[in-house]
Amino acid sequence: MKGLKTITMAKEKAKKEWKTYSELLKKRKEKYLKEMKTAYWHLSKGRKIIDAYEVFKTTGISEKKEPRLAIAPADATKIYFKKWREGDGRFTTDERGNRNNSQVYLPEKTFPKWPYARGSRWQLKDELITTTVPIIPAQLLPNGKLSRYYLLWEVEDWQSAPKDPILLKRLSRNLFTVLATWNLTKLERAVVMGRV
Repeated sequence: MKGLKTITMAKEKAKKEWKTYSELLKKRKEKYLKEMKTAYWHLSKGRKIIDAYEVFKTTGISEKKEPRLAIAPADATKIYFKKWREGDGRFTTDERGNRNNSQVYLPEKTFPKWPYARGSRWQLKDELITTTVPIIPAQLLPNGKLSRYYLLWEVEDWQSAPKDPILLKRLSRNLFTVLATWNLTKLERAVVMGRV
């Protein structure tokens, strides 16, 4: 995915920071300290980290007023994006757009304010949209349950199969570490479209 902004750091520096937070967590219990320790651990392994809030804000929306990217739990077959009035929204596996444990919420002003449906002062245009979720090829499948991982990809058209997913592990509400990137083959894209 071109132009995807990531957070990187030299491995040795990240390892030093990881040790600092590891020591601190022996005395303190604040959640953000654990998140920092985990992020530095991934950076010390040479991995990149993305801030979902920043990535979605930077990539913006298409001419159809839809997000250019989608994110979903790796075990999902479909993902829904529920628009909210102030340019915020939520990716969810629930077809009504309701909250659930696998949601990724994007805060207000991530996107421009969503347009209203024609003739409506309350109903947003295409308030709930859906697309298919990519599959992970055998050589890149992570250990453990797929529900612990996420996929991020560029959405050319919300009705088409994805092409270029990124495998992620969630670190916090908005931070994810990049585990792998690849392009789906024609066969894999055909399998994705048949899963719905």
